[in-house]
Amino acid sequence: FQLDTLKMADRIVSKALKDGMEKKMIYKDIYILARDRIHSFATVLGKSPIQIAMNSQKIIGTDAKLPISG
Repeated sequence: FQLDTLKMADRIVSKALKDGMEKKMIYKDIYILARDRIHSFATVLGKSPIQIAMNSQKIIGTDAKLPISG
């Protein structure tokens, strides 16, 4: 599921780049177009179970300690 989601996000960005270049938009505006499309996609998609679990454990930043199973 996550790989398919990533592929779809990549397609959305590629389409935004193509659309922006065809309309001869400046780089910053193409970036904003791609960002807005990805934001809309993420909003519709919602949070993944992994992200929800991490948020419930209050893991923030790179200083967080994850349990290691072995």
